[in-house]
Amino acid sequence: MEYRKVRHGRHTLHIPVGEDGYVPEKALIDRFQQWSDQRDTLHLGGEISSADLRRDPRKANRGWKDYTHRAEHVLPNKLTPEQAAKWWHDPGSCDIEDIDVAGKPKRNILGLGSKAQKRAQARIPVTATKTEEAQIRRDLDKAFTTEELDTLGRSRAKIHVYPRTSKAAGSYQSGRNRVTVDRQCASEPTTITHEVVHALRDKDKSRRGILAKSNIPGIEESLTVAEQQARNDSPGLSGYYWDIKVFDEKTRRWRGPTNKEAKRMAEEDHKLFTGGREKGLRGAAAMESVSRNWSKSHIARLSYKSKGKMAVNQAAGIYLGIEPLSKAQPKVKKKAAGSVSVPVSRPTAVAAENRAPKRAKGRGMAKRTKGR
Repeated sequence: MEYRKVRHGRHTLHIPVGEDGYVPEKALIDRFQQWSDQRDTLHLGGEISSADLRRDPRKANRGWKDYTHRAEHVLPNKLTPEQAAKWWHDPGSCDIEDIDVAGKPKRNILGLGSKAQKRAQARIPVTATKTEEAQIRRDLDKAFTTEELDTLGRSRAKIHVYPRTSKAAGSYQSGRNRVTVDRQCASEPTTITHEVVHALRDKDKSRRGILAKSNIPGIEESLTVAEQQARNDSPGLSGYYWDIKVFDEKTRRWRGPTNKEAKRMAEEDHKLFTGGREKGLRGAAAMESVSRNWSKSHIARLSYKSKGKMAVNQAAGIYLGIEPLSKAQPKVKKKAAGSVSVPVSRPTAVAAENRAPKRAKGRGMAKRTKGR
């Protein structure tokens, strides 16, 4: 990449420049990220020691704060090095559209395939840079069918990519009907897939059972990760894999996984939900895979905001066909005559296909009138 030397006041700046004479979009994003990560320190008198250095709380998350507060002076996102010099020296002095302040929602649909695909995508506005929007739309087209994107569009869903705080890679806000994705995670297809699955579980009224939204956080996140794994071509190493219960053969207790175990479980789940093809499914095929395989997956043992309860055990009391997993230890296969018993390395909750449905307890049902 070439750089141009630019004077700004008493400072000499070296600003990247592309072949078209403008500062590349990625260079602007990188500069803003660099500025956002900086932290001023407070020196508390005398000689400076490690005890005298304190992080200035006023600078915490300043990238996020800058993005959410629109400056009086907003520059366009196509700038020469000379035009960008003031901002480059101090991104807090003004804003650049799409970089450190939200620009207009975009509906660029060229190159997306059929007319039906373009029509479906045009209903979903994306607030992001042009590069980020293009990546988001490619990921949507690959992971979801035209009908699913139509459903998303008809529900007036919108997508926003911006520098979020470090708490999560993305989120789905049902009340605002908005999917948000952290800028640093926007290039990962697993992030947008995960959040859009949340939206479809909420807005697609044709979904039933475990495929529809659950108000229990552990169940909702577990099933969303499962469907995300089914739809993506590569394993999504979601942070939820560190909240899965693993049975320790040495201590005979359930515990949290190691990094190696979490990665292995994500890879095995992806293989399970894609049918061993390691290529993402879409539409009905993806949902059928979740319905068929979730209870025997690793992510079914997610323990999230549940006081230690696994998602599969929470679901067993709600959905037919889901059996709870023993809290004591994994089941062991019965040994045949003359053979050695082999412990199940991956605990499973097997669906009870022939289980009779439980009688309703009368919630929401009117009492039968007694005869005279």
